[in-house]
Amino acid sequence: MSWANLPQAAQGSWRNYRLSVVRSFARYLSNSDPGVEVPAMGLLPYSRPRATPYLYSAAEILALMDAASILSCRQRQATMATLIGLLATTGMRVGEAIRLDVSDVDTSRQLLRIPTCQDRAVPR
Repeated sequence: MSWANLPQAAQGSWRNYRLSVVRSFARYLSNSDPGVEVPAMGLLPYSRPRATPYLYSAAEILALMDAASILSCRQRQATMATLIGLLATTGMRVGEAIRLDVSDVDTSRQLLRIPTCQDRAVPR
């Protein structure tokens, strides 16, 4: 524990990493020597702080959509501009938007169904 906490100014992630190295080595040694003590999980708890989300302004979104025009293929230009607009207006995640299918669009009711991974696992 003393070594894992060095240097004294070390941040939680560094101390947690050092203890995980000790734990792995101690686990290896305990195979040949049952007297070796393996440090318990959670002795130096650390959780990574969540990143602060960045909200794009309307001008930045339009600039991103315009920047899609530098792509070489016209179809790719349209796809990227549409994807950026879709993400900005719906709040979908990229993976959700990429998994969309024509059957997810209901133009008569102006609805967009966002399927889950389980929805895609079952053939429709």
